[in-house]
This record gives sequence, structure tokens and C-alpha cells, in this order.
Amino acid sequence: MAVVLGGYDQAHLTRDFRAAIGVPPARYARGLMTDIGG
Repeated sequence: MAVVLGGYDQAHLTRDFRAAIGVPPARYARGLMTDIGG
């Protein structure tokens, strides 16, 4: 996914994700699991 979005590795993807969404991917995913009762 990182390459598709123009990144080179996980660090680039994480930085870009955080800039766009406001939280790192792992925290975002934990929030989704909480929202659906997981």
C-alpha cells in the first residue's frame, strides 16, 4: 500500500497517514475496533 500511495516504506506511509488523519495507523485501527465492539 505504501508504494501505491507514493511512499517508499512503512515509515513514509505512517508519516503520511498521521499527517492526513491525525493519528498513527495503529491508534486509528484500535479506535475502529473499539467502535465496532472488537
